[in-house]
Amino acid sequence: MKPRTLWPVLAAALLLGACTSLPVELGSRSSQTLPPKNASVREIQAQACGWRLLIIGHGIRNHAAHAYQDLLAQAQGDYIAEVQVEQSWTNAIVYRQWCTRLKAKAYHAAR
Repeated sequence: MKPRTLWPVLAAALLLGACTSLPVELGSRSSQTLPPKNASVREIQAQACGWRLLIIGHGIRNHAAHAYQDLLAQAQGDYIAEVQVEQSWTNAIVYRQWCTRLKAKAYHAAR
């Protein structure tokens, strides 16, 4: 490949790679004991955001993981189900913010 054609390919690869985020597995694990049918249930929710100012960013790739960790902390070991994911973003001229909000039901786990 000629050097002149290599630069656009490299630039495209860097730009596409910058737009990826880390995967998050939602909900309780199958190894966790299922709650009984009459278990008490409560609503929990968490939100985390990432931002970028020009080329400087923070939390862009892992804001969903941070929101899920907060959701797990709120569940306090209870069974998490019915997870809803809401994503939003805000754009300004040189600023962009991405937010992930998770809503779920926490069923009191049998212990």
